Amino acid sequence: MTMHLMSHAYDTVRRGRGKTAKITKRDHDRLNQEWLDYNRYAKQNHLAKVTFSEYVDSAFGRNKVQTRTTHQTFQPLTQPRISSYRRDEDTYYPSADSVQQRSDACSAPERKEYTGDLIAGIATMHKSNAVPVMKGTDEAKDIARMRR
Repeated sequence: MTMHLMSHAYDTVRRGRGKTAKITKRDHDRLNQEWLDYNRYAKQNHLAKVTFSEYVDSAFGRNKVQTRTTHQTFQPLTQPRISSYRRDEDTYYPSADSVQQRSDACSAPERKEYTGDLIAGIATMHKSNAVPVMKGTDEAKDIARMRR
């Protein structure tokens, strides 16, 4: 392929920077609002704030905005050195005597029992639902007739 058929991207002649466009009042107001929004975003995300002129330059591609975090960099936790996991041979911890312990420390708790006379018993409805049945009512018959 010859040189005259290739696009301008393959051109080796530097053309210069060109003229910078003047900023109109409307563009200035828009850029000012975007700059305020960017600084609000930068503050929320721990980034460095930029001046208005730096923001305008970065908006037109003249230079890049350097983003630096303002918080500290991560440092791993340093754990203290432990010389040994075994206890010293000099220390002695005696076990407790069974005489010193309470006699009911490991016994089963007392069984709870209903001693009143209002409840006649417990009925089971579907899906193992336990329901108390009171004396003097027809609840037992109603539960026995109950279907799904």
